[in-house]
Amino acid sequence: NWKRINHDLHSTLGFYSFIFITVMALTGLCWSYEWYKDGLSKVLGAPVFAHKGAKPILSGRLTSENSKILSINELVNIGEKELTYSGNLRIGLPKEQDEVVTFTKTKNGFFASNNSDKVLVNQYDGSVVSYESFKDKKLGEKIANSIRALHTGDIWGTFSKILYFISCLIATSLPITGTIIWWNKLKKKKKKNTPISRKQTVPEKELVLE
Repeated sequence: NWKRINHDLHSTLGFYSFIFITVMALTGLCWSYEWYKDGLSKVLGAPVFAHKGAKPILSGRLTSENSKILSINELVNIGEKELTYSGNLRIGLPKEQDEVVTFTKTKNGFFASNNSDKVLVNQYDGSVVSYESFKDKKLGEKIANSIRALHTGDIWGTFSKILYFISCLIATSLPITGTIIWWNKLKKKKKKNTPISRKQTVPEKELVLE
């Protein structure tokens, strides 16, 4: 009956969406509580949200008076040359004259991972200051760098976004189906505790005299 269907939907859908909801909850705490973020950073062995509040990386300005900052097109060509695979290239322009240009690139596609590689380039001569490959990082660093993607569902591209969306819909339905289960159990308890009043009728005996 419908009560059984409601119970099965609550338990089965809740079971399969549990892991996604748990990941959302555990990663979301990093924005709310500083002590939680610091504790998770110690456990992972890498800082969570390391880019926040980090000091800009300096590359040094060329000593030549004729040195000019490379154009956007030239910088993009350098970034595409260093990160040869196809994907979305992001460029972070420096605010000061002695800071570096930052390139990050993520693969695109339905099952594409959100993991990105980073290249830091001198804004005057285009030389590579440093190169950070995601696959070469330790497991703790990979998780720490993927906290935002794990929380928003962007970790595996469109595929994970769909899974997260379905999980959020299920999470929204759980309080409703759970309340119905509680209400049905409450009505059963009331029926058990209610005394049953029965009218017992005693037949009158007739005295037959012979």
